Amino acid sequence: MHRSRYTHETLVLLIVAAGFFLVAYDAEALVLAIPNIGREFHASTSTLANILLAYVLVSAVTLIPFGRLADLFGRKRLFVTGAVIMALSSVFLFVTPSLTSLVILRVFQGIGASLLLGTGVALLSSVFPRGDSGTSIGVSTAAYALGAIAGPLIGGVLTHIVGWRSIFVINIPICIAIAVLGLWGMTDDWADARGERFDVVGCVLFGVTLLATVLGIGSFATRAEALSLWIVGAGGLIAFLAWEARHPEPLLDMSLFERNRAFICALLAVLFYQSAAYGVDFLVSVHLQTVAGLNAFEAGVILGTIPAITVIFSPLAGKFSDRIEPRLLASAGLGAVTVGLLFFSTLSLSTAVAYAALYLLILSVGAALFVAPNTNAAMFTIDRRLYGVGSSTLVTMRLIGQTLSVTLIGAVSVIYVAEVELKPENFTQLLSSSDTAFLLFAALCSIGVACSLARGKLHNNRVDLGSPYGD
Repeated sequence: MHRSRYTHETLVLLIVAAGFFLVAYDAEALVLAIPNIGREFHASTSTLANILLAYVLVSAVTLIPFGRLADLFGRKRLFVTGAVIMALSSVFLFVTPSLTSLVILRVFQGIGASLLLGTGVALLSSVFPRGDSGTSIGVSTAAYALGAIAGPLIGGVLTHIVGWRSIFVINIPICIAIAVLGLWGMTDDWADARGERFDVVGCVLFGVTLLATVLGIGSFATRAEALSLWIVGAGGLIAFLAWEARHPEPLLDMSLFERNRAFICALLAVLFYQSAAYGVDFLVSVHLQTVAGLNAFEAGVILGTIPAITVIFSPLAGKFSDRIEPRLLASAGLGAVTVGLLFFSTLSLSTAVAYAALYLLILSVGAALFVAPNTNAAMFTIDRRLYGVGSSTLVTMRLIGQTLSVTLIGAVSVIYVAEVELKPENFTQLLSSSDTAFLLFAALCSIGVACSLARGKLHNNRVDLGSPYGD
């Protein structure tokens, strides 16, 4: 490998890793601030969940369209645009005066995050040759995990000492660095589908399907229109798939799924994993800062330091997935996450903080074993021309899962605690709500294990998949 090529690959990896770090930091830092935001705006748990929901829902809706636009107009260009949007939204979040404006600005921040996530893996897959991409994806996964660690630690300190709005100041210099390095450091724009058309109808149908489904889940406990929303969502999904199958240049290339069980199973595994795991930090943060009586800094230390194991093992898991069956690593990881969630469902008023830390450790080990191998296996099975939309589809499933996770928390909270605030007299109700949510999460994760195992043996089909290890 020539030195210049090695240097360029390293630079692209650094830029993508910084973007992933930023996205994770913003998600996790604000989770630590949720109890403080609730006290400031006198909001209930279900209302506070909308702060997270706005971020992940808009990202889920826009990710596949952005991935397609990246294939059409350039992956570098859209990645840099995402950094700029993140920077601008962070400036306004620093001075936001109300809960409504906070949610709206989180929508814009979600758009920026969608651009970074949707093009990041595609950029790595464009630069690194097949067979070597597992390590780069593992490093970027570790960067995401590092952001998930820095979020609680830095966010906890800033929230406790300065105030929760100061969390967003960190974003600005990182975004500027990403934009500058991306514009002047990347040698290509990687628009492998340049000249093809953008599927506007498919984009609208996909957005309607996802919005109707999520709103239906969020309102099933209190509103009669939930069933109607689910019907709209189901109809939208059928119309979307039918349209995409006939469209000559679809938003979602259906050839991604043709005779590609491994890719489909990887998508489903991501969906169920994120549906089960994403809401954990929200529930644990509320538990530690209300029931357990910790402040934001102390809770941040627990939520930040325990997942450090993901940073250590993700690159190794990614590298091993180039040589060892991904389904074995990924399935073992999901199994560990399921066990951790079952432990979390036993939280009570008397549960020691050390037990919560132990449960987080189990979840972190599981995440390290699952994420990078699953991502590497998914990208290994698709054509280079579809890297943008393929990686965007993978991350979209992650975001849909995150959206469902937050939506389930809100729905369960409405059932158990209605619109009550986070006060001591409501702790018993809060625990009943969180325990139920953890049980639901464990059930979802167990389905993910089955999906992961069903993908089959990837490395035994190297030649068919276009692997560099074939003849």
